[in-house]
Amino acid sequence: MKKFFIYFSISFVISFFIFFSLSYFNFSKEIDTKQENLVTSLRNEYNNDEIVGVLEIPEVFKTVIVKHNDNEFYLNHDISKNESKLGSVFMDYRNSFGDKKILIYGHNSTRGNKIPFTYLDKYIKKSYYQKHSYFYFYSDKKYIYDIFSVYVESEDFDYVNLDNYNGLTYLEHINKLKNKSIYDTGISLNDNSKIMILQTCNVESGYDGSYKNTLVIGALREE
Repeated sequence: MKKFFIYFSISFVISFFIFFSLSYFNFSKEIDTKQENLVTSLRNEYNNDEIVGVLEIPEVFKTVIVKHNDNEFYLNHDISKNESKLGSVFMDYRNSFGDKKILIYGHNSTRGNKIPFTYLDKYIKKSYYQKHSYFYFYSDKKYIYDIFSVYVESEDFDYVNLDNYNGLTYLEHINKLKNKSIYDTGISLNDNSKIMILQTCNVESGYDGSYKNTLVIGALREE
């Protein structure tokens, strides 16, 4: 029941389509990810100590990542904590950076608004993945995640589980996520793999279900 509430509270708001042709500077403003003490600098700039990092898909977008004590606040607040229908891109409140599995959520749009996670639907086409096969997460340093799974989920929401995989081991669980992928990316996983799941509501036609989420999942590249 708790798992359903967590999923439902996120999906209910994310899955309604944003019909506002707005462009908000928090998404479009250039972020200097090479600056020292990046997170501290951003916290000072936006007067928000809930900033935890920056997510980047190279040549596509960079966006600040925030985390509140629930998964509702940043559905309708920007990174300066002002009310905004576009919300923010945010980390699951249960996560801390360094966890083996991290969930990141953000709105999609049907009106062409180039808020960051509108681009996730493009990964449904393998040709887009081939041009953008990895993403970065910046906190204390730059971490690289290689994308190993892309799919649209409308029935099985076990991917939101962080410590209970319904009888599966962690490796079996993440391989399940890999096997759901629309196409094979050739990435292998092991017991030590750390993954990051990017989730938005799916606005592409051709997928059934009241709640349809596009998932782009990456594995932390070993150094």
